[in-house]
Amino acid sequence: MTTPYSAFSDIKKLGEINDLTIAVGKLIERDLASREMLIASERLNDAKFVTFRTLLESNVQQVKLALDASKEAITKAENANEKRFEAVNGFRATLSDQAARFATRADIDSLKELIDRRMMPIERWQASELGKDTGVSQSVAIVLGGFGLIGTLLAIVGGAAALLR
Repeated sequence: MTTPYSAFSDIKKLGEINDLTIAVGKLIERDLASREMLIASERLNDAKFVTFRTLLESNVQQVKLALDASKEAITKAENANEKRFEAVNGFRATLSDQAARFATRADIDSLKELIDRRMMPIERWQASELGKDTGVSQSVAIVLGGFGLIGTLLAIVGGAAALLR
């Protein structure tokens, strides 16, 4: 037989069991909610991972294309530089050939000395001939001046004689 006291204690135990059951139910609900959130979070992370991977693969492809394009541009630039350097080297070779055909300073100086030596007798001869010409010209001028002087004197004497008559 149960005493009233023991029934009260059983009711109290039932209340505690009920409270525990409610607490366990709430824990289960929270656990289910946490699991649902975890599943949703995993799905979101999976979607983010797929999106990230897609973007990464796209970027890798774009980088490869850009790298290939830059390699091609570098190759073209190097080829253009080679052609330009070939042209410059050809121009330099032409200038070197041309410079080799030019007379050197020593060549010009020796030719000048040779011409000066050959011209010296010609210049001396020319000076002597010019002196002769100058001497003849001066002699003719003196003779003509003398005739002019004589003519002037005769004119003066003739004019004075005419006045005296």
